[in-house]
Amino acid sequence: MVTPLPKCCPMGGACKLQRGVIKSRLSQKPYAFIALPYGESFDDTESAIRIVLSGGRLFEQSYKVRKLHGKMIKPILARDTCFIGESTCKICQLCWFADFGISELGGLNPNVMVEIGLLWGFGKRIIFTLNLNHTAIKQVPFDIGNQMMVPYHSVKRLGPILDDKVKFLLLTWSKR
Repeated sequence: MVTPLPKCCPMGGACKLQRGVIKSRLSQKPYAFIALPYGESFDDTESAIRIVLSGGRLFEQSYKVRKLHGKMIKPILARDTCFIGESTCKICQLCWFADFGISELGGLNPNVMVEIGLLWGFGKRIIFTLNLNHTAIKQVPFDIGNQMMVPYHSVKRLGPILDDKVKFLLLTWSKR
């Protein structure tokens, strides 16, 4: 099976991704690319996202393993993957092969904004989380007033709402 690649590389020219890398990325599917700022203030958000997708218990709530096409959806962050070379290429690969994205807008991190742009540009569906302790909705520099927005003040409240958004996304998957 031939896997099409992006027509243009963010670094310039055509995408030159090697077959071995393509095969490796395809073997990880299905996965959700998780874009969030690094740092202690978002460690709980990362844990909540991982639990909602992979199953487990968060506070008193239990979450089922989420599946797409009968396979468990893996949450993948850029720092989860080994990579040698240009980091922009790594992020582009993760966004291109992701089934969907979950992006944290709290803190308005520039790297996360680039990752959102890549996900959007590649036609991926994105669930936005927004830690209101870091950033108010009116501070977000683009219009995200849609059904896939999860504003929250505490991770305890993030879990159930995020789970509902993931369920909705998976229920509407075939209607894309």
